[in-house]
Amino acid sequence: MIRSYLFVLRRRMLFIICFTAVLAPIAFLAIQSRTPEYRSDAVIEVGTGTVAEQIIGQQRSYEEPERRVSTEANAVTSRPVAALAARELGLSSSAGEELLGRVQARTRPGTNYIDVTGTGPTPESARQLTTAFTDAYLEYRRGLQQADLQTLERDLVEQRRDAEASLAALPATESTARDRAVLVDRIENAVRLVEAVRLRSSLGATGIEQLAEPSTPTQPANALAPSFAAVLAALAAGLLAVALAFLIDLFRDGLRTEAEAEHVIGVPVIATVPRARRRASGSTQSPSAARRLRLGLVRVCGGALPRRVMIVGAPGEEDSRDVAALLAVAFRDSALRVLVFADPSVDPAAPGALLPAPQGERMVLSGDVVVQESREPGVWCGPLTSTDVEVGLFDHPAAALVLEEASRHFENVVILADSELGVEPGSVRPLVDAAVLVCRRSAQPARRLRRMAEELNEGGRGVDALVVTKMVPSLVRPLSRTPAEVPTAGDEWPASPHQGLPSTVPPGDRRA
Repeated sequence: MIRSYLFVLRRRMLFIICFTAVLAPIAFLAIQSRTPEYRSDAVIEVGTGTVAEQIIGQQRSYEEPERRVSTEANAVTSRPVAALAARELGLSSSAGEELLGRVQARTRPGTNYIDVTGTGPTPESARQLTTAFTDAYLEYRRGLQQADLQTLERDLVEQRRDAEASLAALPATESTARDRAVLVDRIENAVRLVEAVRLRSSLGATGIEQLAEPSTPTQPANALAPSFAAVLAALAAGLLAVALAFLIDLFRDGLRTEAEAEHVIGVPVIATVPRARRRASGSTQSPSAARRLRLGLVRVCGGALPRRVMIVGAPGEEDSRDVAALLAVAFRDSALRVLVFADPSVDPAAPGALLPAPQGERMVLSGDVVVQESREPGVWCGPLTSTDVEVGLFDHPAAALVLEEASRHFENVVILADSELGVEPGSVRPLVDAAVLVCRRSAQPARRLRRMAEELNEGGRGVDALVVTKMVPSLVRPLSRTPAEVPTAGDEWPASPHQGLPSTVPPGDRRA
């Protein structure tokens, strides 16, 4: 699996490099052109006791100090505080919601400190925002404390009045002396507490202090050094390019390995053939590739070479022509007479086995189909479909009889069936002994190849073997003759096991 991913990276390396080179400067400019963000910090210390606890010593249920500090931190960024801060900044109360997104309040672990941070596009705006929220919070807490002090003062005054009324109702006797003393103490204590509450209210102390004034930032908090921004932009562009390369490969659904091809098509891969590098003189292939192709075909056909082989190329594949020529050469190297049926090509760089040789010998099959020697010594070629001057195999009314006659003169017949040339592989399949599907690794979608195999299976026997082609960086020794090596009129062909084949048409004669 890792090798498959590495193959995708190697195959799309040029795309990754180009995409990264284009996107990296754009990402760098986007990073450097961001709106600056300045941060101003202030520190607030909060107490851990309430007004009732501090003045009258009233106890309540225990609350952890960390929890109380966290509660106060949440109060700093509450809506009432935001409304007060917006009013201090001269904004409407509804603007408080927008201000809350630019302020943070965080507690310091193990302390009673709260760090208030405000952000803004300029240093002054950040400092003003932090100042507004700290002042608004202090004002908010002061207002709450004043309300608590007023409530406590009313309660103490009520207690004093009740105690005075109870004292006035008691008779001045020795039996009530103790009760009168208790009421007097209660009145005196209430008077003392009321005075303490009024004093605390006049002082305005809340037990919350601002330890550090809001700072004035000098550098944006989101500023990056140019070198770091360049590295970050290049890294982001490279990762995006790699992700896009894998995404393209995923949507194309290409077969990345031979094992995947065997799993999808359901037939074995008999050979992995290097793709032919084109020269003006023709295609080039490796002799070892021809040998692997022949031995693989023998293996899937039970140890014997099939006499009639159909080569089927995936849609848009030009490598099927090279594989057909390579198979013909492999048969020829085994001292077998070979005939290749393929549409004639006008491309001078086409494989020599598919191009008729000038002044080559000819013969007629079934009175209409003319075949002749190809530019590859020992290999004959014939038209698969008709042209203006020749009758093709599958335009003949009795194609099966033509193939039977061809089998009497040639030990092997290779048919290059291509649906784009008007030949349906499904109609050819009953006339051949083996069918070979040719596809390029990581180029054809798996679903398309699977559909081709299913269509061939509908007509009976389907695909017997699979040939995968791949690009190699270097050229190898050519198997086909170059135009300079093709004999001209008057030259003699080298001796081959195919000399002596019957020729019913003189050289140069063409029949429709």
